[in-house]
Amino acid sequence: MKTAAAEPVLDLGEVVADDVSVVGGKCASLGELSRALVPKGVRGETGLVNVKAMIPFCRAVEEGERNGAVERMVAHAIEAARRAGKKIGIRGQAPSDYPEFARFLVERGINSISLNPDTVVQITRTILEAEGRAGAATAAGSAE
Repeated sequence: MKTAAAEPVLDLGEVVADDVSVVGGKCASLGELSRALVPKGVRGETGLVNVKAMIPFCRAVEEGERNGAVERMVAHAIEAARRAGKKIGIRGQAPSDYPEFARFLVERGINSISLNPDTVVQITRTILEAEGRAGAATAAGSAE
């Protein structure tokens, strides 16, 4: 694997089991699985080749996802993916638990967010509102 500092967006095929400390256990396992199955013809619809990078963070940090350092790291990952022409999404509890975190992700330009079923309606409203604001800001900027 390329070092995370040098390359913040990694192809899943570059990730190996020894990269757990950088990419987390799930991503390291997916990397190994992808490296084993893709050459044998496992189709991309399995989702394995669609996963390009996973940046681990957890609630072990005080305030978890709402910690400024975590927000900066997530914003950096989104910006790096966009610069590289890659799609980026997030899985996990944070967007479901914290509507302001879902809004933050949309404002930064994330491509997809997974939600818990019981929060889909509420958080979708938050996302649509944030997308509307982002669209209005873009339109206002281009009109100037």
